Amino acid sequence: MLLPPSAATSARHGSIEQVDPSRPDHGDVRFDGIEYAFARRMALSISAGNGLEAVDDGEAEGLAFPVSWLRRQGINADLAVLVSVKGDSMAPAIPDGALVLIHVAERSIASTGVYAFNLDGQSFVKRLVPQSTEADGRPGAVAIMSDNHSYPPLFLSGKDLNRITVVGRVRAVVAEI
Repeated sequence: MLLPPSAATSARHGSIEQVDPSRPDHGDVRFDGIEYAFARRMALSISAGNGLEAVDDGEAEGLAFPVSWLRRQGINADLAVLVSVKGDSMAPAIPDGALVLIHVAERSIASTGVYAFNLDGQSFVKRLVPQSTEADGRPGAVAIMSDNHSYPPLFLSGKDLNRITVVGRVRAVVAEI
């Protein structure tokens, strides 16, 4: 259950307090002295398989992350969203049905990492590996890799790089064990 940030409620083992919204880089709520920020869950799914249109009728929710952890990771909670992953191409790192925390402030392929992106109108979560770098610092070629080796890599270079639009970098995975 998520409580609104304005709630000053006593929980069974601690208290939930409102935070000072005038402070820069504040969280949304404080529980037992630890500040948390909510990352909203987007009511859509993204493919870790062969691609799909991003649509789901699920209700949007959110998860709270400790502000101190978000800061250490360089994540702005206001620019982070949770999205469901469908498919097994990124297993075992990202299993089918997991939620991924996407930091939408990271929209360029500066280094190897797992990114959410659109390719030819479909949404994906895959590992993007820059293969070369142009004079302006942008990649000249990118390998799109799945962690599950049943899915072959795809290589884009030159004008084909215009087919890809990075939504953000995946910074955390929330999955059932």
